[in-house]
Amino acid sequence: LLLIGAVLGCLSPVLTIAACLSYKSPFQGQYGNQEAMEKARAAMAAAGSGTIAAKQQSDHLVMVAAYDGWAEAFARG
Repeated sequence: LLLIGAVLGCLSPVLTIAACLSYKSPFQGQYGNQEAMEKARAAMAAAGSGTIAAKQQSDHLVMVAAYDGWAEAFARG
Protein backbone atom coordinates (compact mmCIF):
# COMPACT_ATOMS: atom_id res chain seq x y z
CA LEU A 1 0.00 0.00 0.00
CA LEU A 2 2.74 2.44 0.96
CA LEU A 3 4.90 1.64 -2.05
CA ILE A 4 2.02 2.07 -4.47
CA GLY A 5 1.11 5.37 -2.81
CA ALA A 6 4.68 6.58 -3.22
CA VAL A 7 4.84 5.50 -6.87
CA LEU A 8 1.50 7.14 -7.69
CA GLY A 9 2.39 10.36 -5.88
CA CYS A 10 -0.31 10.13 -3.23
CA LEU A 11 1.75 9.06 -0.23
CA SER A 12 0.18 11.46 2.27
CA PRO A 13 -3.40 10.16 1.91
CA VAL A 14 -2.13 6.56 1.86
CA LEU A 15 -0.21 7.12 5.10
CA THR A 16 -3.35 8.59 6.67
CA ILE A 17 -5.42 5.59 5.57
CA ALA A 18 -2.81 3.13 6.86
CA ALA A 19 -2.71 4.90 10.23
CA CYS A 20 -6.51 4.99 10.48
CA LEU A 21 -6.77 1.29 9.66
CA SER A 22 -4.52 0.48 12.61
CA TYR A 23 -6.95 2.02 15.10
CA LYS A 24 -10.70 2.13 15.66
CA SER A 25 -12.81 4.34 13.43
CA PRO A 26 -13.01 7.99 14.52
CA PHE A 27 -16.73 7.76 13.69
CA GLN A 28 -17.45 5.30 16.49
CA GLY A 29 -18.40 7.59 19.30
CA GLN A 30 -19.98 7.07 22.65
CA TYR A 31 -23.44 5.62 22.95
CA GLY A 32 -26.01 8.27 22.07
CA ASN A 33 -23.57 10.20 19.90
CA GLN A 34 -23.86 7.99 16.80
CA GLU A 35 -26.29 10.30 15.02
CA ALA A 36 -23.90 13.26 15.26
CA MET A 37 -21.00 11.09 14.11
CA GLU A 38 -22.96 9.86 11.09
CA LYS A 39 -23.94 13.44 10.18
CA ALA A 40 -20.27 14.50 10.30
CA ARG A 41 -19.25 11.54 8.13
CA ALA A 42 -22.02 12.30 5.62
CA ALA A 43 -21.08 15.99 5.50
CA MET A 44 -17.50 15.13 4.52
CA ALA A 45 -18.74 12.84 1.74
CA ALA A 46 -21.33 15.32 0.41
CA ALA A 47 -21.02 16.49 -3.18
CA GLY A 48 -20.22 20.12 -2.33
CA SER A 49 -17.95 19.46 0.62
CA GLY A 50 -14.73 20.24 -1.25
CA THR A 51 -12.97 17.29 0.39
CA ILE A 52 -11.19 14.33 -1.17
CA ALA A 53 -14.25 12.24 -0.22
CA ALA A 54 -16.78 14.42 -2.06
CA LYS A 55 -19.23 12.31 -4.09
CA GLN A 56 -17.42 9.10 -3.08
CA GLN A 57 -18.72 6.09 -1.18
CA SER A 58 -15.46 5.39 0.64
CA ASP A 59 -14.93 5.33 4.38
CA HIS A 60 -11.18 5.48 3.74
CA LEU A 61 -11.47 8.77 1.86
CA VAL A 62 -13.76 10.14 4.58
CA MET A 63 -11.03 9.33 7.12
CA VAL A 64 -8.52 11.24 4.96
CA ALA A 65 -10.95 14.19 4.77
CA ALA A 66 -11.43 14.10 8.55
CA TYR A 67 -7.67 14.10 9.15
CA ASP A 68 -7.13 16.91 6.63
CA GLY A 69 -9.82 18.96 8.40
CA TRP A 70 -8.21 18.33 11.77
CA ALA A 71 -4.73 19.22 10.45
CA GLU A 72 -6.05 22.45 8.93
CA ALA A 73 -7.80 23.43 12.17
CA PHE A 74 -4.69 22.58 14.18
CA ALA A 75 -2.52 24.73 11.90
CA ARG A 76 -4.87 27.69 12.35
CA GLY A 77 -4.69 27.33 16.11
